[in-house]
Amino acid sequence: MLFRSDHADWRRAAVASLARAMAPARVNGLVSDDEAAIAAALAYLDSAAGVTGHVLPLEAPDACARLIEQTLKINLKITP
Repeated sequence: MLFRSDHADWRRAAVASLARAMAPARVNGLVSDDEAAIAAALAYLDSAAGVTGHVLPLEAPDACARLIEQTLKINLKITP
């Protein structure tokens, strides 16, 4: 799914609902106009089997790298 408007609460609820309904398939939403960021996030999500039900904003140039770092911290329970 790719969203281009600013309805953050609606997007989160819609993606979470779809993820529950479509399990065991994975559902995530990407929010960006940056095709390179979208491609990088899709490549990451292909290898992140446990990530589902999230809306991932990719607005900053380094958003995908920050997403991967945050996911690793959450999954590995690493604190700064």
